[in-house]
Amino acid sequence: MKCQAVLREVFQQVFANPDLEIRPDMTPNDIDGWDSMAHVNLVAAIELRFKVKFGSKELRGVRTVGDLGRLIDGKLAQ
Repeated sequence: MKCQAVLREVFQQVFANPDLEIRPDMTPNDIDGWDSMAHVNLVAAIELRFKVKFGSKELRGVRTVGDLGRLIDGKLAQ
């Protein structure tokens, strides 16, 4: 994931945890507070920070932090 450092900052901001470290294999079960509402906030923050837009179909395939990073990398490469 080329975007990992910035993505980590977004996660830290959304989850109000400056010490939060993320790994590509992490799922919502691995991060305290990552529920459906936090997911909406996370996606909105990512779209704003990276200046990208996701379709609901794209987001359905996201299961891990790595999936999210690959989706961002793909958008940035377009």
